[in-house]
Amino acid sequence: MPRLSVYSLTEFDPNDGTVLGVFPTHGLPEGIGFDGRQLWVTMVSPDGVSLFSPKNGAPKGRLNIHGGPAGIIYDGQSMWISNYRADVVTKLTRGG
Repeated sequence: MPRLSVYSLTEFDPNDGTVLGVFPTHGLPEGIGFDGRQLWVTMVSPDGVSLFSPKNGAPKGRLNIHGGPAGIIYDGQSMWISNYRADVVTKLTRGG
């Protein structure tokens, strides 16, 4: 069985819960969202949002978002991120 860590994403088989993969995040993940193309993972240490491939867990990029990014949701056009230390919500739209 792969070693689980608080600094990772873990993929499970939805049928039996078998661990299929463990992917390092290089930070403490807080929330996860999906926009149909990438996994968006909020990190509280260090602050930011990391992007991962849903197919193989490969890192795709990182966005510096300060203020304690935590909750994340996709509305079909934009990612919305709650930042608990800054008491703000960040809206990220593809292409700007």
